[in-house]
Amino acid sequence: MSLFESGDSTGDVSMKRLFSGEVLQPGMSKLSQQRLIDIMIRGGWPENIGVTGDDAFIMPRQYINALIETDLTQAGNVRRKPELAMQLLAAVARTNMSVAAVNTLTADVQARFGNTSRQTVAEYLSEISRLFVIEEIPQWFPELRDKLRLRKAPKRMLCDPSIAVGALRADAAGLARDPRTLGSLFENLCMRDLLIYAESIDARLSHYRDASGLEVDAIVEYGQKWAAIEIKLGAHRVDEAVLALTRLCHKMVNKGAAQPAFLAVMTGGGPLYTREDGVHVLPVDCLGP
Repeated sequence: MSLFESGDSTGDVSMKRLFSGEVLQPGMSKLSQQRLIDIMIRGGWPENIGVTGDDAFIMPRQYINALIETDLTQAGNVRRKPELAMQLLAAVARTNMSVAAVNTLTADVQARFGNTSRQTVAEYLSEISRLFVIEEIPQWFPELRDKLRLRKAPKRMLCDPSIAVGALRADAAGLARDPRTLGSLFENLCMRDLLIYAESIDARLSHYRDASGLEVDAIVEYGQKWAAIEIKLGAHRVDEAVLALTRLCHKMVNKGAAQPAFLAVMTGGGPLYTREDGVHVLPVDCLGP
């Protein structure tokens, strides 16, 4: 479930209406960092909504155990090693929201299981993906005939941040002390919701990355319109995100693309508003389909 479906987002801002040029009404997020951590630990499991404290860890960890002990073997009709599957899931969690190559994941698995082959890791990864535990966010290529379209690896993400928390055996206190991991989990949470909202309005979600080092977390295409969204946990990084968004906008328009329907920065809390330059600042708990 998305935050809107679980009742943790007001849905004051609609993705669909943003594409129609909706004017945002200023507001304020109700999220604290601790509340955000609790939501990521709990995940979007319907049965876990309202569960707090240590009990919130139980369901995601039960799901992971069922995945590696039973589901993975049943999906491929081949006996899989739970310990190796767990190590791979942890490796995916460590590289969550990145374009980490299979070779990178293989090296992580080999650190514990010796000379495990790349093919074996790729097979396990494929089976886990077939069970919808891993989502792949393709790279955005506005030009259909772009020669790199079939060469670039997608961004890999776990379907819910609670799975990453469980695979890493993390806890609330540890996440609060680790801003890098917390930022990755927050991006995971935002992309999960963006994927749900995009699918609900028949839009497509991708990400952008080019040889110059320019990266934008999310591109949403709705009909003939497009929008770009950067994800920053801290409101103090909004200016940095806006710089990337405006660079992308200028690059695309100079190549003949239409102006984006909107540009936005998703944050982990703070104010909801539209900047003087037209970029929306959207706390994650204010967005809906």
